[in-house]
Amino acid sequence: MYNNCKDAFAICRYAGYPSYFITITCNPKWTEIKDCVAAYSLNPSDRPDIISRVFKIKLDVLMKDLKDGSIFGKPKEIVYTVEFQKRGLPHCHILLFVQPAEKPRSSEDIDHHISAEIPDEHTQPKLYSLVQKFMIHGPCGVLNMSSPCIVNGRCSKFYPVPFCEKTSIDSAGFPRYKRSDNGRSTSKRNVNLDNRFVVPYNATLLLKYGYHINVEYTCQTSAIKYLFKYVHNGNDRVTASFFRLHDSVGSNVTVDEIQNYYDCRYISACEAFWRLFGFEIQYKKPNVIRLPFHLPNEQNVLYEDHQLIENVIDAAVSKDSMFIGWFKANKNFDLARTLTYVEMPSFFVWDKQGYLWRPRKQGNVIGRLTHIPHSHGEEYYLRMLLNYQKGCQTFADVRSVGGVVYDTFKEACYALGLLQDDREFIDALNKVSSWASPNYIRRLFAMLLMSNNIVRPDMVWEKCWQHCVDNSLLSGRHHLGKVSGLLLLSGYYFAINSYHSIQKRPVFSTSCSFQRSIHEIKSITLAEIEKLLQPNGRSLKDFPDMPFPNYAGLPEPSDTIFFDELNFDRTELASVTVDLISRLNRDQHIVFDTIENAVRRDAGGFFFVCGYGGTGKTFLWNALSASIRSKGDIVLNVASSGIAALLLPNGRTAHSRFKVPLSVN
Repeated sequence: MYNNCKDAFAICRYAGYPSYFITITCNPKWTEIKDCVAAYSLNPSDRPDIISRVFKIKLDVLMKDLKDGSIFGKPKEIVYTVEFQKRGLPHCHILLFVQPAEKPRSSEDIDHHISAEIPDEHTQPKLYSLVQKFMIHGPCGVLNMSSPCIVNGRCSKFYPVPFCEKTSIDSAGFPRYKRSDNGRSTSKRNVNLDNRFVVPYNATLLLKYGYHINVEYTCQTSAIKYLFKYVHNGNDRVTASFFRLHDSVGSNVTVDEIQNYYDCRYISACEAFWRLFGFEIQYKKPNVIRLPFHLPNEQNVLYEDHQLIENVIDAAVSKDSMFIGWFKANKNFDLARTLTYVEMPSFFVWDKQGYLWRPRKQGNVIGRLTHIPHSHGEEYYLRMLLNYQKGCQTFADVRSVGGVVYDTFKEACYALGLLQDDREFIDALNKVSSWASPNYIRRLFAMLLMSNNIVRPDMVWEKCWQHCVDNSLLSGRHHLGKVSGLLLLSGYYFAINSYHSIQKRPVFSTSCSFQRSIHEIKSITLAEIEKLLQPNGRSLKDFPDMPFPNYAGLPEPSDTIFFDELNFDRTELASVTVDLISRLNRDQHIVFDTIENAVRRDAGGFFFVCGYGGTGKTFLWNALSASIRSKGDIVLNVASSGIAALLLPNGRTAHSRFKVPLSVN
């Protein structure tokens, strides 16, 4: 479905915006369906195969009329998709791209094909009857608040639509059809409804087919997004549960109290038959050829498990990919040298047997490049170039701009003016540096990297790296400074011997400072950014232009616990501590002061706090954690379960933190 949506946008690129958006809905009361099931004394719902066949027949007849051009004009392109409601009935959305000369260009042209008014009951009695039966929405709103279309107290389809004396197009490109306040109305469910409740229709189609056919004017690509909305929503889903209805009397069966639930794809009976019959879910005319491409020597090679590696290599060398075939076609055909890779399918046919392009003799075909995300780097920039470069016979030709062969496809994109200079991102980082902390700026920079919107992240880094540097990263007083086997932490130094035992000793002079080179400062800062990227499944290595931290001289993996447990904004924690302490009750204050004094005097101790659920134990731990961490000391919050650990700042389970084995003897 994703590729079908991309194909539809390729048609849009070729033919322009669609002109009409047509929706037809299956009606189980159609005479053809009722006649078929009546002979067997069945209901339409008993024969979903008949419903699917009849709907397909009517859809084919409608498509024939649309292609003839007798109603809306000769079409240039047609795209449709068939969907199925949860209750099973199919409906179809059709996008009609008419020839430029046939496109509506005024409100009168729209009124000629689309009406949103009740016809005169005396001069057009048949049309009046059909509009009354199939094209009236509701009643809903204040007239019927229990209508299925009511969501949050209002109609989800925006009925009733206000009266309008003349058709117009609003600023967003949506039509406002003529709905005159002419006094005409019709009765539905004993409620009189006027032109504000009419669903737009085409009189010719409604008179011929006699069922619900909604016709809308459109001049934007949002209709294609709606048409292929399952690209975003996925297939219909249902949660199924399996359970025992009853047991035999006296049976000794163990009942599992945890029922099995399954998240399933939901397919109605009509959809199942539609697919079994091989009917099209999506249709598009003309056909769209998806064009693969690849970096040098990175084409796909298909082989069977039993094939010898020599045969696989020989076949890969002798069989050109479609992309390499384009290079060779440019050598052999003058016409090919005037075309981009995207334009090739319109004039040439790919011979799957001979692995080469041949001149096209018939048919109307559109080409499109397969989608590549920005995170793929050079492959993404190759795709950008293929939309512009013509007559290329080698990869070097693709990288050539103005006679200069660039080293990378990205540099060629810059030379061709396809990439911007990232000035807006540099400005954003410079502006926030006036008020934001370095930690905040590092997080912002990491977020921009993960958004894949920065074209030259290395240039942005070089312009803004100073804003990301935190003095506490370098001094060792907030995070970690490791010099000559000493760890400096909050007024104490920790001597580490070869056995990794630690001795805590006070520092009597706080004037010590560590001189670091620019290279070391950058590496430390890049390491912090790398730590922000990794939990999101990304790395600085994903951005080839970005430098990677040199971990020589930085903490060993065994020392990362110090970084993790001291990576806090002490100023912010001090403010949080004041707020939390002010909200402690008397008993909480006693516990807080007792533990705080023990920490301050370095007296150690073991404390047990007992309290029922909801009495404020977690709140007390948060206050203690903030207070101790604001002074630069380490707090290890652990709990027996993962859920309890989530409630504590930087909480971990005891098994995770202390590596307690699961089976304790």
